[in-house]
Amino acid sequence: MAKWAVAVAALFWAISGVVAQQLFASTTIQAPALTTIRMAFSGILFLLIFFVTRSKHGKLASRTRKFYLLKMPLFGVLGIFGMQYTYFQAIQHGSAVVATVLQNSAPVLLLFWAIWRTKSWPNLTDVLATTGAVIGVVLLVTGGDVTKLLVSPIAIFWGILSAFAAAFYILFPLSLLRRFPAPYLLGLGMLYGSIFSYWITPVTDWSMFFRPQVLPMFLYIVVGGTLIPFFLFLYALRTLPPTTVSVLTCLEPFGAVVFSVLFLGMSFGWGEIIGIICVMSAVLLLTFSKEPREPTQSQD
Repeated sequence: MAKWAVAVAALFWAISGVVAQQLFASTTIQAPALTTIRMAFSGILFLLIFFVTRSKHGKLASRTRKFYLLKMPLFGVLGIFGMQYTYFQAIQHGSAVVATVLQNSAPVLLLFWAIWRTKSWPNLTDVLATTGAVIGVVLLVTGGDVTKLLVSPIAIFWGILSAFAAAFYILFPLSLLRRFPAPYLLGLGMLYGSIFSYWITPVTDWSMFFRPQVLPMFLYIVVGGTLIPFFLFLYALRTLPPTTVSVLTCLEPFGAVVFSVLFLGMSFGWGEIIGIICVMSAVLLLTFSKEPREPTQSQD
């Protein structure tokens, strides 16, 4: 059951990217506005869930220090906002597939962080994974013909930036997660992120998200692309080893390809398909490495 949970979560995330691509293509809504509204609504819902179930989490005051409260806004702005803003920008200027694959290359960036942190030389697995990821990205954006780009440079820029943001999102909140319940941390982080997003790009017309042709897509992005997969993912983490979870989440890029073909009528050449396989293979290679590094130890 847990394996099905994480698999469904990955597919829900994949569909969310495709829905966002259709939203950008069929309306005048831009990535900054979607980022702001999505984080605001999702943050409120996560906090409501936390307060409804707060008896299970104990008192927050007993685990709160100013140091961690100061880290909350950083997590919300650099982590949650950074990851969602760059991801949606990559979709708007490129496609859900490009954005998803590039963002899912974050484990390769974490590898470089771990090498720097442990002050060790890369091993053969590290070299193979990095090489595979680079080749995969090149094939994905060129289709195998390095003399031309199939994706706009701005989409590549945002996609690569989303990988850095995702790596930060994975590493930074580890000490916070040991002291705060996940729904509280994520809800508060999303609210901080939405406030920052609104500050840099104010949303002047909130009603556009409630128009009949927009509302179903927006609701799915908030509920189907955020709340449901998050709780399915947490459920899976309680019963499955991290390696199994990592393998199953690799369904997201492949789901993005399938749903883009089925619902958006997109087509992909062999070069792009091989590129996607290379990137995901690099992630799996790092997942199953027999000499795992420990990039997850953060200083309090």
